[in-house]
Amino acid sequence: MTPAAAPAAVTPATTPAPEHAHPFEFHGRAGEFFRIWIVNVVLTVLTLGIYAAWAKVRTRRYFYGNTLLDGKPFDFTGNPISILKGNLLFGGLFVIYTVAGSVFPPLAIFVGLLIGVLAPWLIQKALRFRAHNTVHRNVRLNFRGTTGEAYGVFLGLALLIPFTLGFITPYMQFRQKRYFIGNLGWGHVNASMQGGAGFFYKTFFKSFGLIFILAILASLAIPFFNMVQKKAERAQKASSVQAEPVAPAPAAAEQDLTLPTDAPKRRDTRPGIGLGIPEIVVIAAVSAVYLLFFLLFLYYQVRTNNYTLNTTHWGQLGRLESKVRVRDLLWLYISNGIAVLLSLGLLIPWVKVRMARYRAARTTFIACGSLDAVAQSLGGNVSAMGDAGADIFDFDIGF
Repeated sequence: MTPAAAPAAVTPATTPAPEHAHPFEFHGRAGEFFRIWIVNVVLTVLTLGIYAAWAKVRTRRYFYGNTLLDGKPFDFTGNPISILKGNLLFGGLFVIYTVAGSVFPPLAIFVGLLIGVLAPWLIQKALRFRAHNTVHRNVRLNFRGTTGEAYGVFLGLALLIPFTLGFITPYMQFRQKRYFIGNLGWGHVNASMQGGAGFFYKTFFKSFGLIFILAILASLAIPFFNMVQKKAERAQKASSVQAEPVAPAPAAAEQDLTLPTDAPKRRDTRPGIGLGIPEIVVIAAVSAVYLLFFLLFLYYQVRTNNYTLNTTHWGQLGRLESKVRVRDLLWLYISNGIAVLLSLGLLIPWVKVRMARYRAARTTFIACGSLDAVAQSLGGNVSAMGDAGADIFDFDIGF
């Protein structure tokens, strides 16, 4: 009798690490930031804008330091001198463009073209500078985007807009967002945007279709408003004619130049400064059109931004999740605008803190494992060195 064969060894299947949700948090307060903000404003004005570089560093350090991921704050280590270099470069070109426009217009055209040609290079330098100086858990971010890719995305695709009747715009915006997000890295962990341009086109055509319907309704409403306005003008003229008093006879005027107290008084038919019903209707209609256009623009931006972040993966480390809502941002923008207007700008710090708190609350990092273990495995070289060239050759743009 042959012995029974031994059962084959079963290799355990490798199970992926469990996902852990780490919401972003923002602990900044408007009162604290107001003291930083008001000092920045005063010193920037007194130094004719030179202090703006130091003001930006102080502001970023406050917002980064109060933004937490998994209980650990971010940090900004940027040098104000690098920001000042970018301010002077871009600001100098802008001043030359403005002065040349009134003195020698051909020079203004040349400077404008020069700014357009330099823009992709400036963007690449600024993105690398900001990433290099953003630190979390003592590990720097980095930016891998090249200058050549920047020229293709920001200049090459933009030049094709007239030849494609604007329909290349969604693809251009998709490539720009992928350039911003997909080239980021945290230590040795690189981000990658795995979405496609199809979502951008779908969202674009939804917004474009609503704008097209809105334009048709507006073209139909214009004749109606004109008819209402003409009818109101005819009614106003008729009432003015009926109210015109009859002039007294010359003989009566010579006998008694004093009119009795109960004589009808002449109405003032001069045009007043008040608005009639047609004007109010037109103003309300125009305001509604602008609000709808802004709402559609906001819808497109929120949907594409959420899609960009939700399809961005950081290697095996995890992924981002954004749940920003259009109605929330619409309310925030309207209420923030009213608050800034009524306070003559003094509530700007409250607005910035409010927006930072909302965006942090709606953004989550879904990690596959421990962020502390990943940060420790990245090594001290990445933490301390990073891209040394970003500190020497790069700069930020403050305008």
